[in-house]
Amino acid sequence: MSRRALVVLLFIVILGAAARFITLSRESVDGDELFSRSIALLPIHSGLDVVRNDLVHPPFYYLLLKAGTTVWGASILGIRLWSLVFGVATLPLVMAVGTTLPGVRHAGVLAAAMLAVNEYHIFYSQQARSYAFYTFLVMLLVFWVSAITREGDQILSSVVGCSLMVLLLYTHYVAALYVLAVIVAILVCNVPKRTKIFVTLASVTAAMAFVPWIITLAGVYRARHGVGENLDWQGHPSLYDLKGIWASSLGIMEFKGATTLAFCLVAMLSVTALIQLSRRQSLRDAPIIVALALVSILPPLALFILSLKPFNYPLFGLRHLLPSIIALCLFSCYGLETIARHFERHYRLLFATGSSVLLTFAFIPTFTAIAHGPSRYPYETIASAVRLQVDNGRKVYTTWPDGIAVTVNFYCRADCVQPLPTDYSILGKQIVLLYRPHVPQEAQRYQDLIKEGFTAGFNTYYTNGRQSAFGTSMTLLTQERRN
Repeated sequence: MSRRALVVLLFIVILGAAARFITLSRESVDGDELFSRSIALLPIHSGLDVVRNDLVHPPFYYLLLKAGTTVWGASILGIRLWSLVFGVATLPLVMAVGTTLPGVRHAGVLAAAMLAVNEYHIFYSQQARSYAFYTFLVMLLVFWVSAITREGDQILSSVVGCSLMVLLLYTHYVAALYVLAVIVAILVCNVPKRTKIFVTLASVTAAMAFVPWIITLAGVYRARHGVGENLDWQGHPSLYDLKGIWASSLGIMEFKGATTLAFCLVAMLSVTALIQLSRRQSLRDAPIIVALALVSILPPLALFILSLKPFNYPLFGLRHLLPSIIALCLFSCYGLETIARHFERHYRLLFATGSSVLLTFAFIPTFTAIAHGPSRYPYETIASAVRLQVDNGRKVYTTWPDGIAVTVNFYCRADCVQPLPTDYSILGKQIVLLYRPHVPQEAQRYQDLIKEGFTAGFNTYYTNGRQSAFGTSMTLLTQERRN
């Protein structure tokens, strides 16, 4: 790399790191993060049992988290450190993938700059879950495509690729779709037969290495009737949700039609890139482009279809599809530079103007989010209010033990909040209730208490900076005397 490129890369990495650290202290941990923490603190065999019975994620990230917290501790920063590291590390990786794209020089730099301030990637880079690490591995697998399809030691490249696939499969179940996208891209492209054989062997070996874990899940899967019922609370996506995933690759601003505008821009840049490239060479001669396109499109589309009837696997969600957002961002930047290079005389002006537009799409939502306040629910603030109620002799209950109770008790460093019992007769004359008024099951329990003779006193609503409807209400309930 030239000195100028290194300076630009250093600036982007510093920008990305600052964007992820500057708001970190005000972001309360949530129940999912504390679940990760609890597994990391267990002995390995006990942690694996919990992960298997949870039926949500494979175990590798939790093993990585355990190794890290053993070294630097399980504080809030400690459990988030791996996500921060891999979130920042994805920036130079995206820039490196950009250098492998045919006919362009600066698309990777622009994509890395956009990713540095991408609202969603920042969010998951601050969360003690597997998503930032998983996204890093997917982009590394895309970069691997350029290595395996070039002349060189393909045996070594195959071993590396197989190892990446195994790590991905043991990190996130949706990773199977990304592995499939990359394998299909190589197999349909004009690469030597020898390369296709090595890639096939690598993918088959990775799949076989994942079989033992699948076997251990079989009993749990049958006992819990699959994942459809367990994840049904996520609901089923609409076409607008699918459009939103792809639009998120640029960033969605807060005005009517912003999602459609971003989606149309992504579609225009991506399609134009494919058309311009096909005029110079066959798309089958550019495996890295085909891989990037399939990684961008195939997993979101597959999860969307699987979430609908008759499949009813509600796995569709931005966090599972974060790698597609990053890949499509890079693909859009590639499209912009391809268009600009088509007009040779005005290339610099067009690319600079287009880059300014794309960076605006990426930066404004992030700046708005920072200005609004924390992206997560303020459980630390709720805990402070709960401690005051406990000090005043009131018992505090919640309708959501796995979410509210776990997080508030973590910040209280004591069991300040208890699950709301089903037998209301054992409740005292005055209690404090934490519940989410926009969740029907929890709102119904609140109404049941009102029917039992409780009346509401003060009420405080806690939500995030975006004023999400799924915030937590703290309500004082006093039981009236009965005849």
